[in-house]
Amino acid sequence: MAGRTRMRRTTTAKTKARRRKPAPQGRRSSERLGKSAGMKRYDSALDRPKRVKPGAGLLFRLGMKPYQASGSVLLLLLIALLTFFFQSPNFYVWRLSVTGTEWLDPEHVRRMSGLDGLSIFYVNPDQVADVVLNLPSVKRVGVRCQLPSSVAIYVTERVPLAIWQNQGVQYWVDESGMLFERFADMADPVVIVEQDDITRRPGELVDTRVLNKVLELHTLLPEVSAFGYSRADGLLFKMANNRQVWAKVDCDAVKVVSALVAVEDDLAARQLSPGVVDLRFGTRAFWR
Repeated sequence: MAGRTRMRRTTTAKTKARRRKPAPQGRRSSERLGKSAGMKRYDSALDRPKRVKPGAGLLFRLGMKPYQASGSVLLLLLIALLTFFFQSPNFYVWRLSVTGTEWLDPEHVRRMSGLDGLSIFYVNPDQVADVVLNLPSVKRVGVRCQLPSSVAIYVTERVPLAIWQNQGVQYWVDESGMLFERFADMADPVVIVEQDDITRRPGELVDTRVLNKVLELHTLLPEVSAFGYSRADGLLFKMANNRQVWAKVDCDAVKVVSALVAVEDDLAARQLSPGVVDLRFGTRAFWR
């Protein structure tokens, strides 16, 4: 009887241990596989329908992917934003300033620029500078745009060194030989009268050698402020005693003045008073 009891106890312990043994990993119950829940069972994952996100039906009908739809939306937003910037009156040029002008009329520069009422996004600073540079009296131009509606034009005008007279018309001439409009009267101007049969216009360049030589002679002979010039004959000026003096364009101004002083002394010693003294032939001076 005791042996039977021991065997029964042992059997009961083994049964309990077998019942307590955990199920193998990866094994699922038939209920989780959908047998008892009434769910449809598929033989493979390829047969199972794809999950579709809410709202994605329209994209599939249009044949678009989500990233393509996002790009299209961003493109439309960009187009709308650019349309707003280019059409909004807030970005039109309403403030146009012109600085640096001394003789030019700032209003004239504004009209030439053509910027009034133009969208600031259409403003090309280089093109505006080129337009203003068409004015012969303008040497340099700078253009700066500032959102939302401001444009500033900085002008550097040419500095006149002398007056160049051609066919009875007087122009200003700067260091580069550029002729431009005479806007006002200069204090003690140096005048160069071109005697050749040629017509000049503002914006033309003249020989800077003539300009520089005339300014050198004027520095050595301050009483002389008017000079004649021709390509064939060179430079001509008149002394205080109304005596005319001829000199070459490429002459040495210091030597010319020294020779002129010596000739004047010689003429005074001889009590001669010629009307013309010619110093175009080196060390020789001729008078008549």
